[in-house]
Amino acid sequence: NVDPGDIATPAAATKMIQDLKGIGGGTLRIQMTHDQIQDNKEMDKLTALVNEGDKQGVKIQFTFRDNANGGGGSVLTGDKLNQASTDISNVVKKFGGHSSFVLDTFNEGGTSATQDCNAVHLRIVD
Repeated sequence: NVDPGDIATPAAATKMIQDLKGIGGGTLRIQMTHDQIQDNKEMDKLTALVNEGDKQGVKIQFTFRDNANGGGGSVLTGDKLNQASTDISNVVKKFGGHSSFVLDTFNEGGTSATQDCNAVHLRIVD
């Protein structure tokens, strides 16, 4: 798992994919929070990963990480769930056409979030 905060620059992100390909790796998993998705510098790193992934044949597996509880399985409901689905939808719209981009499973984190699950699905696929 990679946190974009641990990548210095978009150039470093590009090199990371080249190095991964060089050792025979085929997938890099990146987790991003709402705050990171809203930060252009962090999104520039994701763009560099995806663009180089396209060139190198490396998959970039994206997963949303909730800010609360360090992303440790807290259940998103209501406004937080809607915000997360909007974030994911925006990322998919931006990168979904790239051959390297893979959306990781969106885990509700439990059973009590199912009330809003259909709304999330509709927002992501629209």
